[in-house]
Amino acid sequence: MQTSAPDGVSRTSRMHAVTAAVAWFGVVLVGVLSATGSFAAPERIEVFDTYSYFTVWSNIVVAIAFTLLARRPSSRSVVQRVLLLDALLMITITTVVYWLVLAPTDTWQGWSLLTSPLQHAVVGLLAVVGWIAVG
Repeated sequence: MQTSAPDGVSRTSRMHAVTAAVAWFGVVLVGVLSATGSFAAPERIEVFDTYSYFTVWSNIVVAIAFTLLARRPSSRSVVQRVLLLDALLMITITTVVYWLVLAPTDTWQGWSLLTSPLQHAVVGLLAVVGWIAVG
């Protein structure tokens, strides 16, 4: 007989899984758009250039950290705790710097109408709010 997980654990797993899924979606979407030349940018953006941005790396670290949390929410090794804190720090820096410094002069067009808010706001809010709400 299989017993179900306590409601708190399943809610925690779901919250972390949503954050991980949104972060992975953004990372993969940006990679695919770069590889196919679909960004509406005047210069050509190469895949390697795209994956060198701090924004993309912060989303990758969030995706990894929250995937691990979603899979095993009660397991908190030192490595997982450090990875989570790194993810939260990186995505917070990404969100704050983008919205305070870069966004006022940024012009969204084409796919960046989806990818920019996703990677600079949505993932950051999900990660920080999720961490505050469920740990």
